[in-house]
Amino acid sequence: GTWGGRSEVGSVGPVSTVYVSDAGEVSLANALSPVATPMEKPKDATEPIDIAAKIELRGGKVQVLFADGRQAGVSALDARIDFASSGRLDANLSAVVDGGGRIQGDAQLRDWMRNGEFDIAAAQGEFHLSADEAIDLEIVDSLAQLGAGLGGTATLKIDGTVAGGKLTGDISSVARGLRAAATGDRLVEPIDVNLTGKVNLEGDDLSTS
Repeated sequence: GTWGGRSEVGSVGPVSTVYVSDAGEVSLANALSPVATPMEKPKDATEPIDIAAKIELRGGKVQVLFADGRQAGVSALDARIDFASSGRLDANLSAVVDGGGRIQGDAQLRDWMRNGEFDIAAAQGEFHLSADEAIDLEIVDSLAQLGAGLGGTATLKIDGTVAGGKLTGDISSVARGLRAAATGDRLVEPIDVNLTGKVNLEGDDLSTS
């Protein structure tokens, strides 16, 4: 018959340090690596396998150290991921970015896995990401290693859906003192911008409006 089980992993107050070298290589020190006890398959069990797991993190912190001495990170990191091999995924995340500003996100997906194999074309669900408080874009530029010379602050809101192998999202942002590196590393003069738009991703095709 069908076999399976549920595994839960939790941690409170973990701290991870990430070092980024001049070559862009990343190494981890004191990273959280919880190990769940593996489940044994009953001798008389047959397919399909149905496994569920929940991972929960509270009060975490991630610090990124760059070779040139720069530091950036997030704190008050709370995350919860609840998924099943039958194709269910529920997740939420909340964290405070250095310099102020909280990022929150959640996602609910269904049918992303069938018969033990990924089936992205059949996946459906929705996701949300928001930063209602202004976030320091210089910190974001460092954390994401964009190298865009970003500066200023910005809020962000993304509401999206996934269906039929296509991702669609509505984006809005309010940026203040926005600047970025231009040709020859010359910085673009800071500007204030209110942005709204839509993004569509299907396979390798990305379009915005």
